[in-house]
Amino acid sequence: MSRAVTPSRHGDRPGSATARAHANLGLVKYWGKRDLELNLPAVGSISAGIEGLWTRTQIYFSPRYERDLLLWDQQKASDQATARVSRFLDLVRSKASLPWHAQVRTTSNIPREAGLASSAAAFASLALAANAAVGLGLDPGELSDLARRGSASAARSLFGGYVELPADEGDRCQARRIAPADHFPLEVALVLAGTQPKAVSSREGMIRSQGTSPFYPSWVSAQSADLDRARQAIMQRDFDRLAETAQHNCLKMHAVAMTSRPPILYPNAFTLRGIELVLSLRQKGVAVFFTLDAGANLAVFFALPCRDLVIGTLDELDCPVQLTRVGGEPALLEVGGVPVSPTGSGQKGPGEAEQQNGLSKREGDPRQPPEGLRPTTPDPPDGATKTGSEDGCAGETGDRTRKR
Repeated sequence: MSRAVTPSRHGDRPGSATARAHANLGLVKYWGKRDLELNLPAVGSISAGIEGLWTRTQIYFSPRYERDLLLWDQQKASDQATARVSRFLDLVRSKASLPWHAQVRTTSNIPREAGLASSAAAFASLALAANAAVGLGLDPGELSDLARRGSASAARSLFGGYVELPADEGDRCQARRIAPADHFPLEVALVLAGTQPKAVSSREGMIRSQGTSPFYPSWVSAQSADLDRARQAIMQRDFDRLAETAQHNCLKMHAVAMTSRPPILYPNAFTLRGIELVLSLRQKGVAVFFTLDAGANLAVFFALPCRDLVIGTLDELDCPVQLTRVGGEPALLEVGGVPVSPTGSGQKGPGEAEQQNGLSKREGDPRQPPEGLRPTTPDPPDGATKTGSEDGCAGETGDRTRKR
């Protein structure tokens, strides 16, 4: 149901707001759509928000604008990208009974169309800002449902930490948080094996896989079991169970892509060598696992005590590595030019000032990430899982719980 609203006016900023959202990477992947027009997923998914990958969006609705304008990193966006944003804003305008067009200014440190959830962060931040700018007052579930129309994964970026997007029946699909990041603190090394736009978009790849891969029906039928395992592993802080589930689900998704016609090959040589290195560490009992979305860039999740060992091993790869962690709480930064102040929401995100023009490149000692991305993960909370051997970086984790 649409609701008539009047955007608040603050000086020369009628109907304006700014928001920040983060990328999320799938632990149990979303691959396939059951409704293209409504952008409804064919399978449920579980993701982890990524603290070091962010997008910041400002939106200005005004009766002075004759059409929507999208600026990305201070450059006018392509007609195709602008049209996609305009279609999304049409949903907002319809809900708000508002005829105004908008100017959208987006800055981000996420490479676009490279398999690092740039669209998820972009549409989540746009949904959050637009909702505030026109005063829709959507609750988190409704906001998630709106963001999904722009990018299905954007529904998950409206929550930080560990998030599930179910494949609900009907024409609505809302994400929900499984657990905050500090429930199961994990570090993440992003192996930037390919930051240029991929040859086959996720949307095109999903459509192709659904129509041509002989493994697609099995992918869909097995997803529920993977969701149950991953959800339980997160709640129980069972690192090994989550690692096995995430890696296997990732490889299944890429097997479906590779067996499509024509085949879709997202990994490259750096990706495959990175996977080999992570598997070798796991064989030694190190608390680490890999995943990759629809792109070549590898995400390596690991327990905090393993940081030096994991980064030292990844140093063999001749490509940049960004060190970050699970997190990614979205934030509304200002409305009508007035800063929003709840608990730091008006502050820049980790690394935002330092990385305004792109992802950090590894320079000098790879064990020293940029200042804005040095891990600040606290000691595990009471009852949290400790990992493995005496140095806390090996072996099974599920049954080795120790109180602090």
